[in-house]
Amino acid sequence: MAGAIGQQRKWWILTGVSLGILMFTIDLSVVNIALPTLIREFQTSFTAVQWVVLSYLLVMTSLQLGASRLGDLWGKKYLFIGGLAIFTISSALCGIAGTVWELVGFRALEGLGGVFIAGLAAAIVTESFTPQERGKALGIVSGLMSVGVALGPTLGGVLIAWVSWRAIFWINIPIGLIAMGIILKYLPTQARPRKSETFDYLGAGVIAFSLGSFALGMTTGQARGFINMIPLTLLALAALGIGLFLWIQTQVKYPTLNLQLFRDWELSRSVILNCIVSLVIAGGVFVLPFFFEIVKQFPTQQVGMLLAVCPISNAIISPMAGQLSDRWGTKRIRIIGLGLVIGVCFLISQFNSNSPIIQFILTFIPYGIGLGLFQAASVTAIMSSVPPTAMGIGSGLIALVSTLGQMIGVPLMGSLFILLGGLPPGSEIKSAPPLALTHGLAGCFMVAAGLTIFGLGILLIQFRHPPKVEKLQQPIPF
Repeated sequence: MAGAIGQQRKWWILTGVSLGILMFTIDLSVVNIALPTLIREFQTSFTAVQWVVLSYLLVMTSLQLGASRLGDLWGKKYLFIGGLAIFTISSALCGIAGTVWELVGFRALEGLGGVFIAGLAAAIVTESFTPQERGKALGIVSGLMSVGVALGPTLGGVLIAWVSWRAIFWINIPIGLIAMGIILKYLPTQARPRKSETFDYLGAGVIAFSLGSFALGMTTGQARGFINMIPLTLLALAALGIGLFLWIQTQVKYPTLNLQLFRDWELSRSVILNCIVSLVIAGGVFVLPFFFEIVKQFPTQQVGMLLAVCPISNAIISPMAGQLSDRWGTKRIRIIGLGLVIGVCFLISQFNSNSPIIQFILTFIPYGIGLGLFQAASVTAIMSSVPPTAMGIGSGLIALVSTLGQMIGVPLMGSLFILLGGLPPGSEIKSAPPLALTHGLAGCFMVAAGLTIFGLGILLIQFRHPPKVEKLQQPIPF
């Protein structure tokens, strides 16, 4: 398709896709900064407010690969525009939510739109540009993605402090409308979508049930205690559901997740590592605002600026990370990145009520660098391991493991925050003793360090005859 698209037209396509990704990444990072505010505004609990994040991730994780497959089957243009429209409308609805559970429902709808934005963007850019231009185009999108993640906490802090928490959703409306107009005008419609294949509704339903059971089990455990039949039953159902999903994928003709891809060890370990790192990132970003606002008593605007340090350093290192991967190989770059993440997790575990602001800043800078190095090299490794005919599935797989890690990380770290802080089930986080929250934060990041060490061990495992894969010039940023 790239050869048939004019030079000016393809850059307009890139602009439209980039705006969609910018909106998506700002929204993804801006909500966490609002969580302590939402607890106060809605007079709700720590357990309930987690579902503002979890409902969004649950929908995205359940449908991510399905969206990519639908793009390969039906054509990507109108699915991407539909995703932008759903995301824009649901953002407006989030901004007028009257209760926390209304907000949870509208966030789930927002996640449906995000599925098509994140799942199809990389494939659209890849198909729109020639191999010689692709690296540059994807580098631009990657940079804008980092800008969105960095801008989210800072912009969110300012809007919450000076306008309202509702404004963090309203900013999506003009961006979404402009992106829809550009894509509608400039992105060609695929000539003949393949209609012979079918969508794996059963697999998507089972994985949604499994992840929903896991999230409910973890959040119910926070409220009732984990030595209780309700959370234990939900967690058992989640485990059984995952097993059933994997079995279904071996039986259906057109599975949501083609397990044959995982015969490639490089792809398998890259997926596992991406999931672990996404878990660590999401869990950390979820608990840190509560530490800063309750223990350190920083205003929301200042918390947003502090949390932006990590993605800003990530954005600075990302353009160089792809070049370093080409020169030294993805494995070495990932080892360096994971090493930095492990070290920083131990440093964050030492945060306390007397820690100065400069300590937070100097800790978050290498954290962002480590994550930037790892993510760029890891995405390159994944996209280089899938066949050219499955680029849409490869793009969706990257988005899937990222949201899956976040889906696991938020309730897991939320539970550890309560348990390791020594708080009883159902405790009100806003009135918890600062020392308990400090211990909870330390415990969360010690666990995060342990998980990352486990991931590093997986990366170091080398089979005698590793599969040979081709490198891409630049990572695909999803």
